[in-house]
Amino acid sequence: MAPIKAVTLPVIPLAKDTVLLPGIVLRIPVTGNRPDVPALLSNIYSRAAAKTPSQRLDNVNIACVPFNSPLLSPQGQKMISQDGRSPKSKGGIDIKPWSATKADLFGYGVAAKISGVEGRGTGEFALLVEGVARIKIEKITQERPFFEAEVTYAYDDAISPDDAAIQGLFMHLKQLSRELLTLLRLSSLLPRNSGSLGLSPVLARRLELYIAKKGIQDAGILADFMTNIIEASFEEKLQVLAALDVKTRLEKAIELLQRQCGDMKNNVSVTTITGTGIPSNIDLDQMNRANSQRMRRTGMSGLPLPGMGGMGPPSEEDQEPNEMEELKKKLDAAKLTPEAAKIADRELKRLKKMSPAQAEYQVTRNYLENLAEIPWSAMTNDHLGVDTLPRARKQFDDDHYGLEKVKKRLLEYLAVLKLKQSINDDVNAQIAKADEEKAIEKVEILKSKRMVDKSPILLLVGPPGVGKTSLAKSVATALGRKFHRISLGGVRDEAEIRGHRRTYVAAMPGLIVQGLKKLGFQTQFFYLMKLINTSNFHGDPSAAMLEVLDPEQNHTFTDHYVNIPIDLSKVLFIATANSLDTIPPPLLDRMETIYLSGYTTLEKRHIALQHLIPKQIRTNGLGEGQVEFNPDVVSKIIESYTRESGVRNLEREIGSVCRAKAVEYAEAKDSDHAGE
Repeated sequence: MAPIKAVTLPVIPLAKDTVLLPGIVLRIPVTGNRPDVPALLSNIYSRAAAKTPSQRLDNVNIACVPFNSPLLSPQGQKMISQDGRSPKSKGGIDIKPWSATKADLFGYGVAAKISGVEGRGTGEFALLVEGVARIKIEKITQERPFFEAEVTYAYDDAISPDDAAIQGLFMHLKQLSRELLTLLRLSSLLPRNSGSLGLSPVLARRLELYIAKKGIQDAGILADFMTNIIEASFEEKLQVLAALDVKTRLEKAIELLQRQCGDMKNNVSVTTITGTGIPSNIDLDQMNRANSQRMRRTGMSGLPLPGMGGMGPPSEEDQEPNEMEELKKKLDAAKLTPEAAKIADRELKRLKKMSPAQAEYQVTRNYLENLAEIPWSAMTNDHLGVDTLPRARKQFDDDHYGLEKVKKRLLEYLAVLKLKQSINDDVNAQIAKADEEKAIEKVEILKSKRMVDKSPILLLVGPPGVGKTSLAKSVATALGRKFHRISLGGVRDEAEIRGHRRTYVAAMPGLIVQGLKKLGFQTQFFYLMKLINTSNFHGDPSAAMLEVLDPEQNHTFTDHYVNIPIDLSKVLFIATANSLDTIPPPLLDRMETIYLSGYTTLEKRHIALQHLIPKQIRTNGLGEGQVEFNPDVVSKIIESYTRESGVRNLEREIGSVCRAKAVEYAEAKDSDHAGE
């Protein structure tokens, strides 16, 4: 090991019987009667603030040093008295970290980085530190207000692939580690009163992956890790800490693992699958509670949860609160229907009895999360006030030229909605008054007078480019509802609309339920594009759309994945199609058809001058007054370059003219700058 120049580090004495090893995350509680840690942190922060960003707090190391043991020398060797026996332990003397002296500190420690600070809100906090490398204490230079020491780093030397001795020890260590995991998995199946430890399947799998990824150059790291998770005495862990040589450390870790595996084999009767060592009746509730308690206990005692990237501080996922409680809160906040609440309660009880390693666990959890995200009762208030109709008429006129028949029908729809809401508001006021008077019969009569809103399904039919989509957006804007577009072009499977059943792998809700989840409210605006006949051997999507669009059925729409009736009667659907020939007659019978004819040349010219040209000028980086279109030029473009019912190609041609002028303007501007 190459000599390294000594450096000065602040020192945190660890609690009694606590040893931190490299690569391990440790939580150090700091109470109000321990002034050394706040003083140390204050010193570190003040130093880091004066340095460059690359030398800030994340790169500052502190020394975590355990206490001496009366059974070991400061160098980690066993002490033998003159009569050949080990000296008696002074374990009765309880040394506190804040009252320790330099004579109480062990000769080796670990340089660690601060990975987090957890506050409790009561003046107490906890420090999360992650071991980086071994250090040897050369000299204590300061004891108060906090310890400081001159230390030398002790990094592991590179291991030669030809070193057969270390290769053999490393393979033996990995074999014993896997054997220990097997015994821990078996122990998790036994009752708690068997006296054996256990390990949850999820944590066992993560440990297996961690061990398998370690190569020969990580032999020392693996030895430290396994020493941390097995049952070892304080003195044994001190000896591993003091083992600067990798070979010595491997031998010590193997000795501890062999003893641990032997003890577990004595406690657990391992025979055959048909043996009597494993009980025939296993309480799943008891197992799940035991596993969760063990995972919380190991996470707090310094066991890192190895995942995709080695050992580091506990991730947010490991520190998140109880998932079941969070899921229960989400379901309660969703205000499920009585039928949905009954099913959710049943599935939640099943989920609590499952192990996270079961395939059904994730399926059930995803199902409950989907139930919690569906807006079962959340609604928005439509903007149906005194100025609703004038505002909607202005919105239509600003967005569209012509189309008077279509605008008239949409205004009629809004007027009906407004009148129904007005009547319902009056009825609700009377019901509230009757409730105060406790007139139960009168309340029931008034409730029957409420107007049921069965919104008509409008079908806009017309050639491409005549404004079907923009009309639908204008209606949504006038009502103040969110706009959600569903394109049915290319849909060949009924399951895309009604969802897949939960028995299928990667099942998910259909397009309708996904739209409700995205918008978050029942009273929303769905725009169905390209309504066509798409029946084939996968089923008939138009039949699924029949249940969605029929006002007599859609209040009990059932998605295959959710499998619970969902009320779609408050959703406003507007569908579009280019032709009626491809729409099945039963589906067409449920919708009110509104025809949008093509524009005349005069209408196209007006639309171009008022809407398309200003839009294209802005789109192509030009300003007002830099490009002017003569009405005759617009007429020439319409008659000679576009032959269509809508104005989509007309907008493209106007855009090409604007781009050509943009090139001329840019070149002229560049030449002016060059002349200067």
